[in-house]
Amino acid sequence: MATTLQNNTADEYIAIDGEIKMNTTNRVPFNSTSVDFYYSPSGFSLTFYNNRNHQSEKSIRFAFKSDIKTGTYNIKEGAFVGATYFEHLNEINGGHPEDYEAVEGYLIITATGEGTPERSYHVTDFKLTVKSTFSGKKRELEGNFKCRIEDVVKSPT
Repeated sequence: MATTLQNNTADEYIAIDGEIKMNTTNRVPFNSTSVDFYYSPSGFSLTFYNNRNHQSEKSIRFAFKSDIKTGTYNIKEGAFVGATYFEHLNEINGGHPEDYEAVEGYLIITATGEGTPERSYHVTDFKLTVKSTFSGKKRELEGNFKCRIEDVVKSPT
């Protein structure tokens, strides 16, 4: 993916939408259209949220190199840099984040529109084993997602 935004000025924007469907053991399905996009010259990440800013908040983040192409990628190989999963743990007087790091797994992605103002990423299948940095427990995640990104530059007035 090569973004057409060059100067990162106030007149440059992106429009983004996406959807994820994911399952993991002992949890209700994670289905969401709440997505954030983060970009750097070397890569980008997509983070999907479920129950954002609530006690039951969960999120999953996928990180890619900027030159991701259509294909099957194992975690931390090629253009699939990594993935993380987050759950908010609750207790009577507060809570604690439980962060998970992907330790194994893969995804199958179709990437279209590289180098254009309109790009899309469709992951038809992913299966990840994630390990908690808090408790050490492992969780299996599987699902699919799609995301569209469009560069928008404000026209001169």
